[in-house]
Amino acid sequence: MNGRMPWLREASAADESMRAKFLFRVESREVQDDDGVITAFRDGQVTLRENRRLDGFTLAIKEVGYQGVRVGDLVIHNMDGFAGAIGVSESDGKCTPEYTVCNGVVGRADNRFYAYVLRTMARRDYIRVICPAVRERAPRFRYPRFAEVTLPCPNYEYQVAIADFLDRKTAAIDALIEKKERLIALLAEKRAALIHQAVTKGLDPDVPMKDSGVPWIGDIPAHWMMHRLRRVVGQFIDYRGRTPEKTRSGVPLITAGAVRDGIVDHSRAPEWVTEEVCKQLSGRGKPELGDILFTSEAPLGEVGIVTNVRIACAQRIIMFKVDATRVASPFLLQHFLSESGKGEVSSRASGSTASGIRADRLKMSLVPTPPLREQVTIVSFIEQETASYSDISSCIMSQVAKLKEYRQSLITAAVTGQLEIPS
Repeated sequence: MNGRMPWLREASAADESMRAKFLFRVESREVQDDDGVITAFRDGQVTLRENRRLDGFTLAIKEVGYQGVRVGDLVIHNMDGFAGAIGVSESDGKCTPEYTVCNGVVGRADNRFYAYVLRTMARRDYIRVICPAVRERAPRFRYPRFAEVTLPCPNYEYQVAIADFLDRKTAAIDALIEKKERLIALLAEKRAALIHQAVTKGLDPDVPMKDSGVPWIGDIPAHWMMHRLRRVVGQFIDYRGRTPEKTRSGVPLITAGAVRDGIVDHSRAPEWVTEEVCKQLSGRGKPELGDILFTSEAPLGEVGIVTNVRIACAQRIIMFKVDATRVASPFLLQHFLSESGKGEVSSRASGSTASGIRADRLKMSLVPTPPLREQVTIVSFIEQETASYSDISSCIMSQVAKLKEYRQSLITAAVTGQLEIPS
């Protein structure tokens, strides 16, 4: 581990390097009574958990081995560092023993500069190389191994200049990304409002209305029906059970991560099973064109329509085979994409940390149901009106992706000496 890391060959100042143990000291501070919990996120932010989000964390009953963190410390998540959970703390607080807290030697190592260096290493998989996984997909940062790694070490003043330059540049890029992501969110809100209006109120503004009896649905056209989901779906197929053995090729396995925003996209979570395993999973029911896949947990309530029947369905997927005499698949899909449909699902879900829903409770959810011909008209209207939203969102998302790529290439060029930094 005391050899030069391969990626340093890119650096123009190849002779300016030093092993990590000569650059850092590991901290071991006492925890103060008023310290909040610090978390290192994968985007490099290190802050009090309450500043970002509180959901999705496991709370310790007893805080054993917690250590103090102070503003400016270099913090590395031992289990998530390979994914970029490395950064300089912006808060005072405390963290679990699953973190390494260190500081650069005064006058030799700037914490901000090395946060950029280590995150670049993580992005290029060198954290995984330094600290290989004991179990598959579970690499773990270990400081003693890292201590022997050779890192770039330009003079301290130049490190500070690089860090200052990157702080300014990345802040400007991040602000632009945030504006674009807000625009995407606004378009999503407008799309959701349009869908909700269409699937609960119809397209005729002058039609007589009646109370649906459900607060989040409100009034519906007087000639519509309110049906339980079990009345409009002919067959529910719940694929819950043991996790199937995965392969590197074969039949696409559709997991909950592949179902989102009305689309089943295997590329979002690419996993496969053998033909034999597919037959076993499909014994409960084979997917057919037009069937709806519903995620029962993590995430809850995402839906997509089957357009490729050569698939196998994983855990946390429930498949609906609709009763075509009562509802059209595309209309039911739009129902679940609407705020009213999401409200129905949420009202029947359970779970404190991760919401989920059982098939028997889902079957009792209510669906506003217009006549079939009107369903087709409503779906056509939604698809026509939201097409432009999708096109604009896709364009903006492409811009965001390019900005993120530029941000990372800028950081890489700066920390490897390929970019001349203005003094």
